[in-house]
Amino acid sequence: MPEREILVLFYLQDLSVEDCAQICEIPAGTVKSRLNRARRLLRAHLEEKGYRP
Repeated sequence: MPEREILVLFYLQDLSVEDCAQICEIPAGTVKSRLNRARRLLRAHLEEKGYRP
């Protein structure tokens, strides 16, 4: 899933949006969109499993 790759690069590898864009060969705006979607999916998954912040 493309969102997972972006999450790993951005949060686990601590790369900037621009660095993620360069590595994935996509525009920075697409990186931001994928990060947003990944956060929403992760939040929904955690809520489904009963996690409440």
